[in-house]
Amino acid sequence: MNNAQNSGSFNELKSGLESIADKYFKCLKSLSKSTVGKPNTILYIKRVKEAYSKLDSLEQKIINNEFFFQDYPDWWRKTYSKTTFYRLKKQSMKDFLEAFERVK
Repeated sequence: MNNAQNSGSFNELKSGLESIADKYFKCLKSLSKSTVGKPNTILYIKRVKEAYSKLDSLEQKIINNEFFFQDYPDWWRKTYSKTTFYRLKKQSMKDFLEAFERVK
């Protein structure tokens, strides 16, 4: 996803992040069987983790809860209004995707 797409709609950002999360979990599953001959898989996992590490703690919480460990639906309702949450989520998605693109 390039920078032009990072400034896209909420749904485009969400779709991009869902694709990254899906591939991340597929890579983890692949590595659980064997790490032999899988340098690209290892690099992809590192890339996701490094992009995640570039986010502030609020952004990490949003990205983690919304895309990687979705065990708590509506986890944000006690803390944020719907409008505030979606604004924060969109910014978090943009920041993650930009960080992910910078990591090579």
